[in-house]
Amino acid sequence: MDIRAYTQLLSTHLETDQLCRSALLGLMEMVGCPSGAILIEEGGELRVYHTVGLTKSSSLSSNPLVLDSMQTLKRNVINVPENVMLEGVMTSFRPHQIIVEPIVYKQLPLGAVVLASNEAFPTEVLENLDLFGTSLALALHNAMTHDQVQKLAAIDPLTNVYNRRFGLSRFHEEFVRAVKQNIALAVLMIDIDHFKQVNDVYGHTVGDRVLRTISTTTRSQLREGDVLVRLGGDEFMVVLLGASKADAMEVGEAIRRQIDEKHIKYGEQSIHVTLSLGGASFPELDVEYEKDLLEAADQALYRVKESGRNKMAF
Repeated sequence: MDIRAYTQLLSTHLETDQLCRSALLGLMEMVGCPSGAILIEEGGELRVYHTVGLTKSSSLSSNPLVLDSMQTLKRNVINVPENVMLEGVMTSFRPHQIIVEPIVYKQLPLGAVVLASNEAFPTEVLENLDLFGTSLALALHNAMTHDQVQKLAAIDPLTNVYNRRFGLSRFHEEFVRAVKQNIALAVLMIDIDHFKQVNDVYGHTVGDRVLRTISTTTRSQLREGDVLVRLGGDEFMVVLLGASKADAMEVGEAIRRQIDEKHIKYGEQSIHVTLSLGGASFPELDVEYEKDLLEAADQALYRVKESGRNKMAF
């Protein structure tokens, strides 16, 4: 693979995960080595994104040679003695030479590539790595920027859950999947009782803290894959994948009870809020469109608010 083909390969990926996999496999093909890893810096910490042929690769994040390359922005080429094993580079063969190549964009380290070979790397490989590394750094910077933009477009900045637009889009996707595969799907509508009074009495800073507490507590009761959305104001939606009415009622009641038992602290103030919840489940409720399921859950929520709040209804 030449530099042009490698650059074209990288340009086809905008998501960081896919880019890292293709970048590592392309580099391994180019240098002719059987093992490697690619690490990316996130929030001040190195994360192993993809590995091939390595075991115990998680320790690469704290390996001194990798950290040295990240700090100095210089390549490390290690000749491994027969009686030494480099921490984190455990392979099915005994590596003869290892390259740690920093991924550098405008003098900033984005990550590192580790390549392990059972023989010495040819001189031309080391010379070409500079060109390949430059292409990788540019592509990785673009992918990381894309990921950040996508996150900003999808996430409510206050509660760090899906916003209305993206959340409703996810709900549509999951409903279509449930209909096609004939699997269960439930939706919960959640409303904070008398939230306007919280803002009026304590101010919007406290109100924001209440909203964040509600989202954090709700998320703690959900499984991986379930969808939590802030629809706006004090209204949230939960999409429970594969959940029957009984499953959803159990989750909803757990959320309601946890909030009811919690007192939110702000300085010397202690705020107690409650939730009203309405739910609906498919296919127990036979509807054709997801908006009908959402409307049914909304009607159940309305009944709760009319009958005293701090309850749940389906």
